[in-house]
Amino acid sequence: MVRATPTCNLKNNNINKFPLVQPQENQNLLQIPSQVKENDKFDQQNSISDDGIQHVESLEESFGNLQIGEDYFSKLLYDVKLQILIRVPTESLLDCKLVCKSWNSIIHSGSFSRFHLHNLIKSDSGKFGFLAYSGYAFNYGEYDDNESTSTQRKLDLRPPFNNGIVVGSCNGLICLCKNPSLYICNPVIRERNLLPEIRKPYIDADQHLDWISGFGYVSSTDEYKVLGIHVLQNEFLVIHIYTLGRDTGWRNIGKFSADLRPYTWKESAVFANGALYWIGGCVEKVFSFDLDKECFHTHLSPPELPENNDWSFNRLLVLEGCLYFAAWFFDECEGNEFYDIWRLEKKARKCQQDWSWKYIFTVQQNTLLAITKGGKVLTQIDGDIYLYNPISSTSKRVVKFEELNSDICPHKNTLISFKDLGEEDPETIQSKMVSDEQPEDVGALGNVNNS
Repeated sequence: MVRATPTCNLKNNNINKFPLVQPQENQNLLQIPSQVKENDKFDQQNSISDDGIQHVESLEESFGNLQIGEDYFSKLLYDVKLQILIRVPTESLLDCKLVCKSWNSIIHSGSFSRFHLHNLIKSDSGKFGFLAYSGYAFNYGEYDDNESTSTQRKLDLRPPFNNGIVVGSCNGLICLCKNPSLYICNPVIRERNLLPEIRKPYIDADQHLDWISGFGYVSSTDEYKVLGIHVLQNEFLVIHIYTLGRDTGWRNIGKFSADLRPYTWKESAVFANGALYWIGGCVEKVFSFDLDKECFHTHLSPPELPENNDWSFNRLLVLEGCLYFAAWFFDECEGNEFYDIWRLEKKARKCQQDWSWKYIFTVQQNTLLAITKGGKVLTQIDGDIYLYNPISSTSKRVVKFEELNSDICPHKNTLISFKDLGEEDPETIQSKMVSDEQPEDVGALGNVNNS
């Protein structure tokens, strides 16, 4: 199907006031916290010093004289050890902690998890990780775009409730919701935390309450925040915020116009560029809430919509830190549903910065998960992950899970701990994760019809 490339400029919608930051190619917006960078602390510890390089060179000769069984690693400077360990895969670090007290001390240091996260973000390994939720259990899948191989494993970590909704995954933390309960966990280090329920004294037992949640990260303060949005009898919107590690519990931000309500309560707000976004229900706009300033920003107009577009079928997506809009339409000639995929981009001007939606491609799915370097798309179909070619409209399954999953989201395995964030008494599950299955060679993308 050949379609003309649409354009959409948001200049007249005052969007230049919205302080988004569009990432460069292959750049993720989740940055190392600013306080870690103060006084060049991060740069000093995240790079080997000249003394460290000379130290390594001086050890080359002495290493030749060491006997079998001697501890080579202990003779390295601390910053050299740090550089080595932050490059170790997350799961392997769990074993590294058991090697000796020295390794355990480095990995358990308060800043190590952030250094390791920063290295994960900036690395371009071609590997894509995903967390799949079946309604009662988690599974982890990984696709290696360079090798065209995949792995998947079950996680022996069950949420405290079934049939929840995945709010989002952020820096290795996964947030799950089942009204009115919210649950956050790190499946790798096996820490979890069931958040307290929001107190709603203004609600009677017979009143209906709509609810939507959002989960994101504020890099400037190194804080993770959960947003609870409620609409009471279509009269007003109530917003509560929970900050992990704070002793304040849920904070009531205030009441807002019910016109800001989302179109559907079955999906969560998506996180990108430091803000949470959702599609409006009363107004055909994309609403945004800044997690740092804890306030609404200028709302976005949608991109150019197809003539037979149904607003209720449109979706927001976040791929590699960028905000996307999936505009639904039905092609009567082909007899199929399609989605125009648009990406929000910043255009630099001499006197001002305009924001615009850029048309990327048209696909038959709206559950996109990632875009590869070659322009192919990883999508969720029937609970598994497929690699889709927008040019030939063909797809191939690359990750098959043993269980049928209701939600799949991009996920990075990290060591981010609730304890390091200041959260008191997180629960730690003692059992271990199920071992990896043997890698499956998925081969090159073949000319297989999408099914």
